[in-house]
Amino acid sequence: MLDSNSNDTGVFVELMRRFRQGDAVAAGRLVETLYPELRRLAAQKMARQPADHSWQPTLLVHELFLRLRQIEGLAARPGESPQNAAQEKAWFLNLAGMIMQRKLIDHARPLSHRAQKLDMEIVQSQLAASASGQETLQYVEGLLSGLDALDPQLRTVVEGRVFLGQTLAEIAVRLNCSERTAAAYWRFARTWLAEQMDLDTQAA
Repeated sequence: MLDSNSNDTGVFVELMRRFRQGDAVAAGRLVETLYPELRRLAAQKMARQPADHSWQPTLLVHELFLRLRQIEGLAARPGESPQNAAQEKAWFLNLAGMIMQRKLIDHARPLSHRAQKLDMEIVQSQLAASASGQETLQYVEGLLSGLDALDPQLRTVVEGRVFLGQTLAEIAVRLNCSERTAAAYWRFARTWLAEQMDLDTQAA
């Protein structure tokens, strides 16, 4: 577990630096260092799954470990400055939570269900394609932050549709609005994402 003494925090920041450069060994060390917290995070994610789910929190952490080791590097965003250990830890746990959620969605969603969610899959494929040359999850987080700056409800809708697999009716309940309003948010968010990704592609 990450301690507060300067030696431990210095080691952690160095591991994060190496991880951002695509070091698989550093990814493994980070999982080991934060394992108790990652295990609790996985348990929270699993608590929202059906009682008969075939995965357990430990397996979800293992899936996370495998995914983190595949990351080839994280491109720094313009103006991004070095973070302290607490900020780096929060960033890493947020990344881990996103990966865990994606793993659970991929595990649970059958092919036929994916076909019914074609519009959501198009957005996902666009996000991945537009992240060429940089780590996809970091790029997606940048897009989500952009939506959040416009209207936090836009980010909620995209996260619900793309990452949680929620229907517009479920999102409407979450936002305490009508399904028609939720659909309008989704249409705007899709258009904004498509335009933003097109601009990013042209600038690359």
